[in-house]
Amino acid sequence: MKLIKLLFACMVSCGIILGGYYGVWNFMAKKRVELIKQKLDSSSKFDFNYNDVTVGGYPNNIKVTVKDLSFDSKDAHNNISYDIGDVLFKIHPFVLQQQAEIILPSSHMLSFDDGGEVKKFKIQSSNLDLRFLDSTINFDVTDFKIFDVDANKLVLKADKIYYTGSMDTANNFRFNLKNLKFKDNTIDSVLIELGLERFNQLDIYAFILNMLILEGDELQAYIKENVEYLHESNSTIDLKNMKLVNEDIWFELTNKVKIDKRNRLYGPLEIVSNDIKVTEQILHTLTANEELKISELDIMKRLIAKNRDKLIRISGKLERGFLYIYNEKVTRSKPVAH
Repeated sequence: MKLIKLLFACMVSCGIILGGYYGVWNFMAKKRVELIKQKLDSSSKFDFNYNDVTVGGYPNNIKVTVKDLSFDSKDAHNNISYDIGDVLFKIHPFVLQQQAEIILPSSHMLSFDDGGEVKKFKIQSSNLDLRFLDSTINFDVTDFKIFDVDANKLVLKADKIYYTGSMDTANNFRFNLKNLKFKDNTIDSVLIELGLERFNQLDIYAFILNMLILEGDELQAYIKENVEYLHESNSTIDLKNMKLVNEDIWFELTNKVKIDKRNRLYGPLEIVSNDIKVTEQILHTLTANEELKISELDIMKRLIAKNRDKLIRISGKLERGFLYIYNEKVTRSKPVAH
């Protein structure tokens, strides 16, 4: 009789413990689902769409699956849509910080409307490790590839991509690419950290993709249209850091720019490089002035003479149609699009 009572008491205790655990787990699961839906539904930059949200994983991690997730840009100049598919959030129920491991399909579809013509790209990777913590998104991607669907060709690939951004603002982000290849170019490593004002992060990606697939007059027309939009919206692109390394050549660029009414860049800039020709190419791009030969300038000759190890550091600005290096007027800057 005592043994039966003991067994019964143990069963009741186990039932209470398991029931209590399930109650707590279920409460935490509902809270996590509410948070995920709130983040998706209240985003100021993206219009998220999904068919359903399901929960599983008991008694271990909470597994929230968002079915057929996709999003459109809310305020991007380029009308962009991104179809992801089923997204799984793996969340530990008893961690107080709002964090999750996010598992995405290995391939996604991105499209945008360019003057009535819809352009489609397939994005593919062999592995994607994505984590969400207190509204900050971090992910690294292995074997990243972008295909032009219409042309049925590979337009960009990278062995590795590391990204950090915010789901709330989407205006400040950083990414690093390893062994980047596009067209006939190969780059060992590139790090870019950007801050945007009145300009959408997705527009940056649309601009890069168009630079990869457009040529000639079509490319020039696209650049001009986007440059005019930057001026009209009074947008600012704050390139907080751009560092590129390729074999024995490297440079670091800081540049906060806007567009004036003549489609010229203006704003401060800092360039550090180990090759004067690299610095010259960067300034050609920023000033749209191919006639610029900074190696022939007296100020640059003095800098080169002081730096026998070829470390060239310049500080300057683009202002009222001119390039200044250390407050010395060097040359005119031209419209980046005609």
